[in-house]
Amino acid sequence: RKLDLSDCNIGLKGVESLVKCLLGKEGSMNEIRDQSQLIDLNLNSNPIGSDSCASLKNLISIPSINFSMVHSLSLKGCSIGDGGIEAISSILQGHQCKFLTTLDLSSNGIGLKGALALGVALKEGRENINELKEIRLADNPIGEEGITALANSLAQHQNDDNNSTLAVLDLSNTNCGSGGAVALMKCSPLSSLRLFNNNLGSTGIEAISSHLEGGHAYLKHLDLGGNRAEGGAISQLLKSIMTKRTDFRNSLNTLELGGNENGDERLFEKVKAVLPELDIARDREAPKDLPDGEKGN
Repeated sequence: RKLDLSDCNIGLKGVESLVKCLLGKEGSMNEIRDQSQLIDLNLNSNPIGSDSCASLKNLISIPSINFSMVHSLSLKGCSIGDGGIEAISSILQGHQCKFLTTLDLSSNGIGLKGALALGVALKEGRENINELKEIRLADNPIGEEGITALANSLAQHQNDDNNSTLAVLDLSNTNCGSGGAVALMKCSPLSSLRLFNNNLGSTGIEAISSHLEGGHAYLKHLDLGGNRAEGGAISQLLKSIMTKRTDFRNSLNTLELGGNENGDERLFEKVKAVLPELDIARDREAPKDLPDGEKGN
């Protein structure tokens, strides 16, 4: 079931009333027996603020029942900040959230503090969120330290039987830095990673290249678009991907490079011949909102 309440000027009181209504409507909640009864809740572009997350967490893990009423929860552009994601992270870490598969927390002013809290939840609470497949954190000023912490929380248990189930991670425009991008290359659970518009520049793309020799063992989709890298760095990346490896089988089948210089066109043709299964998209431009002095090198 879908409930779209985006852009409805809902604030704290509205969220509290909504949660009360939804929980009351389902009675004891014991009647929910399968995922067809769950809600895809969209609260995008409402000024709910961080305090509302104390109420929303009761939908993420219903008190006394310990499973989620929401299949997906979208809070894009809701001004929840670090306080809001800390409240959400606490419920992910400490309570069963069965059925929850998707969280969209894009454009919420989330920084280092919030990212660290989420990282702890992803690591320590992985048994509680073993159906969570996708998290979107795009357009938050998280920074390199926060992104690295998130990456480490996923890579920490890559050989564990209770490995993270997270497969899709959107970190577009999060100031991930070269260190954060490199750390993310080591996250075995991920199959799709978006790093669009992180101003990695040539230095960042070159740093990533050494972790993409022969492609990638786990990632199927990688978005490196909008990072303003020069042609030489892109050429280095392509050469690295074409490197023959015998220790793993390449999974990478989609690579987005729009918004960077193209590099040697002959290399693109060679990649197509060597890895015909790899689709390289180059049709997305880099954002034009950065002053020249802030563009990557």
